[in-house]
Formats: sequence, C-alpha cells, structure tokens
Amino acid sequence: MPKAVIIGATSGIGRSLAHVLVNNGYAVGVTGRRTELLESLKKITGTVFIKTMDVTQPEEARRLLQELYDEMGGFDLIILNAGVGSRNREYQWPPEAYTINVNVAGFVALANLSYQLFRKQGHGHIVGISSVAAHLSDGRSTSYSASKAFVSNYLRGLDYKSHWNHANIDITCIEPGFIDTPMTKGRQGMFWTISAEKSAHLIYKAIRRKRHRAYVPGRWRFVSWMLRLLPDAVFRRIGRISTKYR
Repeated sequence: MPKAVIIGATSGIGRSLAHVLVNNGYAVGVTGRRTELLESLKKITGTVFIKTMDVTQPEEARRLLQELYDEMGGFDLIILNAGVGSRNREYQWPPEAYTINVNVAGFVALANLSYQLFRKQGHGHIVGISSVAAHLSDGRSTSYSASKAFVSNYLRGLDYKSHWNHANIDITCIEPGFIDTPMTKGRQGMFWTISAEKSAHLIYKAIRRKRHRAYVPGRWRFVSWMLRLLPDAVFRRIGRISTKYR
C-alpha cells in the first residue's frame, strides 16, 4: 500500500486531497492545527494517521513529521499544502510576519526534512502547493505573492538538486488559480474558480504523472505566461484605477 502525508489537511485542498488519496488506495497521514478536524478525517474508509502540527513552530513541526514518518513506517509522498494568504492593505507587520512564517519558514523546514528522509529511504515524491500568484507582484497581498514565488523557486532548485545527486526523489510544483476554499471566501474579482474537490483530482493526476510543474486548472498556464511578459507599468496602472486598493 502506498503511503502519503499531507501537511495542512484540515480544510480546502488538503482535506479534499486526503479523500482522493484514500480512495486511491493510499494510507494517509494528515497534519494541521485543528485536532477535531483531523479526527473527523478518520471517518474516511481507509488508513488515516493524524498529527496535530503548527508549522509556525518549525523545529516542533520537524519533530512531529519525523514521528509521523516512524509511526507510518515511512511514506512515499508528501504534499506540502499548509499556507495562508490575506490582503494586507494597511501593510501591517503582524500579518506579513505570519504569512512568511507559514508559507516560507514552515514550508522550508518540512521540505528540507522530507528531502533528507527520502534520501535515506532511497525514493520519494515531494509536492509543494504554490500559486499562480507566484508570477504576480500584487500590491494588495505582497507577502503572499512573494512567499509563493519563493515556494515555486525553492521547488525548482530542489528538483535540480535531486537530479544532480541522482537522489530518485521526484519534485512537483502545483500552481493553482482561484480555488473555492475558506482562504478565498469573500474575495472579489475571482474567475475560473473551481471547487477544492475538483482541484484535488487535478492535483492527483499531476502527482501520478510526476509532473515537474502543473497549473490547476491547466488554463492558468497561459495567464502565468502573460503575467511574466507584462511590463511593470501595467501593474502600476491597475493599482491606481482599482477602487479596492489603498
């Protein structure tokens, strides 16, 4: 039986992925801050391990991931899904710090440990959930866009590292567009929005194919391409005419 761990599985994409993986024969370890939501995943027909974890405490999170690895007898796949994002129009420090602690420091702490565990194990697959926002310097949610750019570039570097070291570790970067999750609830101006359940199936498809990078849904590939080509003047203009930007 293949084994997988999902970091950040209490809601949204992570929770939907837990269902998809169990339904496809995986034993699944799930982590998150809310124990009661993790416990509810045990109702899925299958093998589910839970571990309450706060990735803003990186050393403790690494210790707990090691515990989960030992309890499961190793695992073949880890999906680094824990992430936060909000619009910080007043540019206050606490929201900025929290976003970086979760999306960057927490991500790196567990990606690093996963790579080390898989090197010793001889195989593994690391999947990171980034965002199309990685290609957009958004003045409304600066730290979120920057943190996702970090995730995408870190995973690219990790992919090169695995290849150079002949490590037999697959690396997949997932860049979703707008997904209907608690994190996006109430957001205006979203388009091409899909459900967390639909996104989970598309992500699983990319995982099975061991894609290096996948956009969810695939049409966002063209948006990311256009965003990279647009000059800074366009984004400055958008910021000036937006009624929601202060």
